[in-house]
Amino acid sequence: MVLIGPNLPHLWQNEAPYYENTSGNHVSAIIIHFEPELWGSRFLTLEGLKAIDDLLKKAKYGIRIDGPARIEIGAKIEKLTHVQGFEKLMLFFEVLNDIATNTEHQILATSGFVKSFNKGNDERLDKVYEYVMEHLTEKIDLDEAAKLLNLSKSAFCRFFKKKTRKTFSQFVKEARIGYACKLLQSNDLSTSQICYECGFDSFTYFSRSFKTITGKTPTLYRKQYNFNSD
Repeated sequence: MVLIGPNLPHLWQNEAPYYENTSGNHVSAIIIHFEPELWGSRFLTLEGLKAIDDLLKKAKYGIRIDGPARIEIGAKIEKLTHVQGFEKLMLFFEVLNDIATNTEHQILATSGFVKSFNKGNDERLDKVYEYVMEHLTEKIDLDEAAKLLNLSKSAFCRFFKKKTRKTFSQFVKEARIGYACKLLQSNDLSTSQICYECGFDSFTYFSRSFKTITGKTPTLYRKQYNFNSD
């Protein structure tokens, strides 16, 4: 269960078994779209609505809702598909308030990532973003990324740094660490296996990069996630 703010790139992908021809699995989702200006500029400043106002400000980084409360919140979201009018609006407010007051949640993106992909950026970055996401577990070639935009390597590096305020290699590293966080939420792979699964070729470099970006070691991240999910 996630709350994604505006202009935050995201992609939902099923686990590998789903794509097996004989799996017989199916997926369903409930998605609620609403405009930030839905209530006007002053409504959320009213007394009693500060928690929701703060929630929507944090949503620009993406929020994953964890803990037992998500079961109750999920039931209300499902009920939203069966009610209309004033009841639907009030129930929607309840959902937002429940998420806002639930202390078990995780921010999904760093401020640097959000700034890199704001609405004002060149749309050519989408091509680069898609290339990185599709080859995250493989060797990512600077030449190939530059060719996507018909630029030389040096011109591409200047373009990318100007638009995102970070180097291409830094962006790739952050994307891989983000994928590592997802894998660490499961106990299926060891941290050393996850290192190589995410495209790193050095466990020492992976661990150092992970701590620099998240503030935690991979082992501590996994322990804290499993503790919060219990």
